[in-house]
Amino acid sequence: MRSIHDRPPTADVSARIRHNAGSAGLAALCLLFFGFFRFAPPTVTNLFTLGDAIFNYTLRAGGMAMAVIALWLLLGRPITLIVDAVATIAIGVLLALSAVMMILGGGFGLNQILYIVFGAMFLASGVRSGREYFLMARAGATTSSSAQPGAMDHVHVTPSATGGSTRGSPQVRKIDEKARAEDVPPAAVETEAPAEKQEPESPPPEGYLAALGKGNPPRQT
Repeated sequence: MRSIHDRPPTADVSARIRHNAGSAGLAALCLLFFGFFRFAPPTVTNLFTLGDAIFNYTLRAGGMAMAVIALWLLLGRPITLIVDAVATIAIGVLLALSAVMMILGGGFGLNQILYIVFGAMFLASGVRSGREYFLMARAGATTSSSAQPGAMDHVHVTPSATGGSTRGSPQVRKIDEKARAEDVPPAAVETEAPAEKQEPESPPPEGYLAALGKGNPPRQT
């Protein structure tokens, strides 16, 4: 069974994949801006500063990853969706984890609440990209299995089975030439035996005129 990676995607699939490039690029810009807003790396002294460090490095590394993914999405390849899903879910988990660590370290505030909200948004976006990928993969596998060469090699549709006309039927387009040739009886076969060929009657020894004179005309053939 062929998958969606074994053949080039259709124009509709590519357009749907490129549609995600805008949101990925916007996420990359936000992550990179806030990640490099503070040039000095945070100093880890307790649980709060550890969560702060994880948060900042997640913004930087995640921003660079999302920038690459945004450019990759422009190619319209289906595999990019699952890569986008994995990276986005990882960013969301790290953002939420860093916020929880800050709260446990005594830094509960509006920023930590926003970090959790942003983490949930990244998680939802990653799940959506993963679901879209698997839906495309399922649809591509179903289409490719029904369109495999030889899948309908032995299907033969007669005009009587389709109401007297087979024009435009998708099943007829898939009929294999070999199977169709096997179903057609050879033209050389005759349904009735030919009549036996009769030999012409030879003339009487004395001739036709002598036979007519005797009153017993010969049988004409």
